[in-house]
Amino acid sequence: MNSLASPPLRTYLIPTFAALFQDGKIKNGDDGVKFVCHHPKFFRLPYDCTFRLLKQKVFTTYDRPTNIAINKLSFRRSIINSDQTITIEVVQI
Repeated sequence: MNSLASPPLRTYLIPTFAALFQDGKIKNGDDGVKFVCHHPKFFRLPYDCTFRLLKQKVFTTYDRPTNIAINKLSFRRSIINSDQTITIEVVQI
């Protein structure tokens, strides 16, 4: 065994935190958009979250039956511009 060999490469999957803003509003600001509501709820999503799991987390976070419809899911996406500034925009699923 070569003692000078490089250590094996590892992949670390970092979970994402999600915030639910039920009946919230989207407000534009100088640095992009913000979601606003009175009682946001937070939970973790795995790195490889499927849409099915996302819907399940939304229903269980708000303790709702899974047979109701979700009319809109929006999220913020950060974009690095060519001048290295960051813009935050809203994307709907």
